[in-house]
Amino acid sequence: MKKPRDPRYAIGERPVNRRTAEPPAPRLPAEVAPRLQRQQARWHLGAPLGHTLGRSGAKLPRPPGLALAGAAVGAALLPMVWLTASPWSWVLGAAAALAWGGAAAVWRQARSAPALTPTLRQADWQALDALMEAVAGDLPETLLDQLARVKQRVIRVTQAMAGAGVDEHLTMDDHFYLRECVRRYLPDSLARFAQVPLDQRDLPLSEDGDSAHRALARQLDLIDAALQARELGAARSAGQALLLQERFLQDKNRKRAD
Repeated sequence: MKKPRDPRYAIGERPVNRRTAEPPAPRLPAEVAPRLQRQQARWHLGAPLGHTLGRSGAKLPRPPGLALAGAAVGAALLPMVWLTASPWSWVLGAAAALAWGGAAAVWRQARSAPALTPTLRQADWQALDALMEAVAGDLPETLLDQLARVKQRVIRVTQAMAGAGVDEHLTMDDHFYLRECVRRYLPDSLARFAQVPLDQRDLPLSEDGDSAHRALARQLDLIDAALQARELGAARSAGQALLLQERFLQDKNRKRAD
C-alpha cells in the first residue's frame, strides 16, 4: 500500500533556489550559427600563412645608406674629373671609382641575401589562405583536423627548406614540389571540393561509393606524405652540412698542429 504524501512538503520539478539552478543554453539565431562555425574553423587552422611566411617572395632589399652615400659621392666627383686637367683629377677619379665600387659591392651583397622561400610570392600564400578559410567552415571535425595538420606541415617544410641548396637529400624536384604544392596541388584539391554542393558532399561520387569528404581526405593524405618526405630530406641536408663544417674545423686543427 502506497504511503500518503505529507502535506507539509512541497514537490515540484523546478529548482528550489534559482541562483543555483543551471542556466538555460543560449539560443543563437539561425544566421549567427554558420558564422560562428566558420570563425571557430579559422581559429582551429591558426594564423594565416601570409602572416607566418609573409617574407617569401619579398622585394629586393633597398641598398643601405653606405651604398647610397658612395653613389652620391661618385656622381658628384665625376663632373669635376671631366672638367679639370690638373693632377688632382686623377685623385678625384680614383675616389669616384672607389665610391662607385663600394656602392656596387654593398648593393650586390644586399641582393644576394637569401630570402625565405624566394620562389613563392605573398599572393600565393594569400590565395591558399583564402581557399582554406572558405572551405574550413563546412568541414567535419576530422577533416578540419587533417587540413590543420597539412597547413602546419607546409609551414615546417617551407621554413626547413628556406635558403637550402640542392644535394642528394634535397633535389630540384623537392623545391619544385613545395612551390607547386602551394600554388597548385593543395589549392586545386580545395577548389574542386568547394565546387561540390554542400548537401551532396556525403553522397557517393562513383560506383565505389566514395564521397567528396573521403576524396578530399585521401588527397590531403597524399600531400601530407609528400611534404613529410621533403621535410625529412631537408633535415638530412642540414645534417650533412653540419658534418661538413665539422670536417672543415678538424682539417684546420690538423694543419695548425703540423
